Amino acid sequence: MLQLNKACTHLDLDLLARDERNKAEFWINRKTLKEATSISILEDMKKLSFRREFGRQIAWLGTKDINYRYANKNHLNTIDFSFAPAIHHFTRFISKEFSQDFNHLLINLYSDNDKLNAHKDDEPELTGAIASLSLGDTARFTFADSHIDLEHGHFTIGNREFFNNFSHSVSPTFRGKIRFNLTWRTISS
Repeated sequence: MLQLNKACTHLDLDLLARDERNKAEFWINRKTLKEATSISILEDMKKLSFRREFGRQIAWLGTKDINYRYANKNHLNTIDFSFAPAIHHFTRFISKEFSQDFNHLLINLYSDNDKLNAHKDDEPELTGAIASLSLGDTARFTFADSHIDLEHGHFTIGNREFFNNFSHSVSPTFRGKIRFNLTWRTISS
């Protein structure tokens, strides 16, 4: 079983950053996903309606009637995971691998000079880890005094301590092309 708070070799996860004082950890899978999986997920995303919010385009789906409220805005799931088969399959896979019931997926679409300002994902209804898949152009993910460049197919996961204790931000894309970031969360109901 994969543990989010211990060094891990399963799925070739490498410890990226660790704060011993807070026991906060962040992991990245350095293996790129198979292109077919990426294409299937991108095809699923074409079915979704995106809206502009907080300087980027967003869409969300997940377990019906789960609401993720952040920045004083509701993001109520009205579209079930089953609407997007490849996303649904990947969600079931990571839920099993990390023993966590991911029930909400926020999809960010970055274009032009879109970026994500420094923030913490520390809303009280969040439980467990947040998993993230980057598709498209490369962008820099900055946290604490560190950063990594998220390339196409990079999968990252941070435990609750990481997101409660570290502000993080994402730069505009390196080549000015489109980048999708899919972030799975568990929202308490």
